[in-house]
Amino acid sequence: MPWLISHRRESNPRRVRIRAADLRSAAAYWVRLEQRQEPFALMLADVEVMGPNVIRLDTENVLGVSLSPRGSLIDMTKTLEVIWNGTDRRTVEFEGGRVTLWAKGYSPGRLNKRPGLAGPISDVINTPFAIVEGTISGDAAMRRKCRQAALLLARHWKRVQHWSPRYFMDTEIAEADIARYSLILRGGPDNNLVVQKMKAKLPLEISKNKMVVDGRAFKASDAIIQMIYPNPLNADRYVVIMAANSVVGMSLAIPRHHPKWDGVGNMPLIQYLPSTGESVQEGDDVDFVIADGHVADEKKGEQENKVRVIASGVFNHEWRY
Repeated sequence: MPWLISHRRESNPRRVRIRAADLRSAAAYWVRLEQRQEPFALMLADVEVMGPNVIRLDTENVLGVSLSPRGSLIDMTKTLEVIWNGTDRRTVEFEGGRVTLWAKGYSPGRLNKRPGLAGPISDVINTPFAIVEGTISGDAAMRRKCRQAALLLARHWKRVQHWSPRYFMDTEIAEADIARYSLILRGGPDNNLVVQKMKAKLPLEISKNKMVVDGRAFKASDAIIQMIYPNPLNADRYVVIMAANSVVGMSLAIPRHHPKWDGVGNMPLIQYLPSTGESVQEGDDVDFVIADGHVADEKKGEQENKVRVIASGVFNHEWRY
């Protein structure tokens, strides 16, 4: 301890290096990575102040970066020269003590992944969230499944976190709350009024025989999907939809045994995904997962159902398939 406390971390180092797997953690000191290119690859950055108002910026898998350097070698009243990956030289102006650069050929669109809103599904609990129970299905059995799925999550959250989460019926939640919180929605557009209102702005279509994610169709008559997407009413919040095209499919939202969820507590489908061995969860977290309830098979002596995952994956940096 005496040795440890004799050292002080430099608050404004000349050189900063970042190695990050997600945008939320892709920052250190005066460097923040704003966008990635390949969703399954790490983001790497090596940034150094080389001289008066000159910065070397070397990156891999990075489309955008913000720099807010301080110190004797930086004068914010003057332009800053940035040398990006050796050949891309730029002269930029500080705005509010920061400069933001985008890779050549790339400019942010209307909807983009960014720090704090990049998924995957489990990231919803890092934002203020509310559970919304779907109640509008014409099928009483589907209404029961939506209610069971919502209550199971709420009870699990209270048991683990010792605090009751926000909970609304889809017909009672106020418009202000729809926009204020990330929403964990139980039931699809035919079962949940909130999803029905957002339907035109979500890249999801559900029919009797298939699930369509951003134009990509997956055929299944008894399927369930869990998907995260930006809240159409608030660009700083998410919606996480769990919807099925049959009661059989919706049954997968209610594990027969006590859920083996960890702290994320709201992703019963993720536990069925194969793990690469690099994830702290049973399976790797994703932006969407579709499972086939028709072939769910519970074997005696096993702790959980065996479920066939039809598809899973992450959206790209523009929230596209």
